[in-house]
Amino acid sequence: MTQKAVEVDRDRHDASNVADSRERMLTEDEMVRLLMRERVRILGYVRSIVGHAEMAEDIFQEVAVVALRKRSEVTELRSPGAWFRKIARLQSMNAIRKKKAAGLDPAVLDLLDAVWDQRDLDGSLRVEGLRECIGKLPDKIKRVVELRYNQSLGSQVVANQLSLPINTVYVYVSRAHRMLKDCIERYVARKTQQQGS
Repeated sequence: MTQKAVEVDRDRHDASNVADSRERMLTEDEMVRLLMRERVRILGYVRSIVGHAEMAEDIFQEVAVVALRKRSEVTELRSPGAWFRKIARLQSMNAIRKKKAAGLDPAVLDLLDAVWDQRDLDGSLRVEGLRECIGKLPDKIKRVVELRYNQSLGSQVVANQLSLPINTVYVYVSRAHRMLKDCIERYVARKTQQQGS
């Protein structure tokens, strides 16, 4: 598991903690964090609709304003990307109409939305699978993974803390990658099959 994968997992975990199923309004800070985390994706999505980077930046600002204003309506936000894309789509279409600019055909946009939604679903399933699969790792390997990735410790530091040879840490990390990859793939396949039934 790469540091990037752990950061993505941590971000998604933070988002689920920020917007868990408790009946409460997201704070302004929580919404801003979600917006900043999703910024590049939102900008990419908007730019694919409007075709102009500067216009996309302006629309992102409008998306942020709308999201902050509507945060009181949101008590659960498990898929912030999808919610932000809905806002971005409306803001993009409004901007295209106002400027009488060329934009993405709505039928093509519907196809694009389906791809983005599937990507969000796949990513969410992978994160759920990662959480479940880490719990299934053998204790020695799990401890190395926790120190190496959750606490961002270097391999040598992990080896020293656990009184293990450095090569053992490398072997455990390699095994964890392989075990997690296989386990997550099985998890996603199982969940996808269950959702299709």
